[in-house]
Amino acid sequence: MIRAMMLSRTYRLASAGNPEHPDAGNKLRWRMNAKRLELEPLRDTLLELAGKLTFDRPEGIQVAGTGGKGRHGSTRGLLSVEDGYRTIYLPVVRDNVPELFSTFDFPGPTQIKGQRDVTTVAPQALFFMNNPMVEELAGEIADKSRKDVKAVYRAVLGREPSIEEVRDAGELDLQTLVQALLGTAEFRYIF
Repeated sequence: MIRAMMLSRTYRLASAGNPEHPDAGNKLRWRMNAKRLELEPLRDTLLELAGKLTFDRPEGIQVAGTGGKGRHGSTRGLLSVEDGYRTIYLPVVRDNVPELFSTFDFPGPTQIKGQRDVTTVAPQALFFMNNPMVEELAGEIADKSRKDVKAVYRAVLGREPSIEEVRDAGELDLQTLVQALLGTAEFRYIF
């Protein structure tokens, strides 16, 4: 079976697109479709770039014992979005979902979803521009890169900057540059 697949015409087709007849819709599957990072890998990447991601699991069940009687029990003592634990370990309490979760299409805790919605809305861009957590993490990423523009591009976008990008970045504060790069599609999408 493997031999038949390897010798098939489809397997031998090149993955490079034809510039004369582009397949804009990618119906022929000649390349991978761009995919936006979901909330969990997006937040984890931000924390990892800043050196704050903790791979250890938190101790115990986070929600047990925090609620009081009635609907509006206390949620003090729960992990928060600012904690360094991986996003998958953060508790989701039905009536106390962090704003970050709903901004990036996290399904409501009372819903059953087989597949998440994928929306591109203004609050997602504003999150990278105005959120205090992003500002703090951008500052730490800038400090970690030792004030080197090329190191920032390698860390955030995984590539070397062009000559024009280095020239333009010289006019910006490095934290502002990091925050701007975090808001780009190149950071938020897997191409």
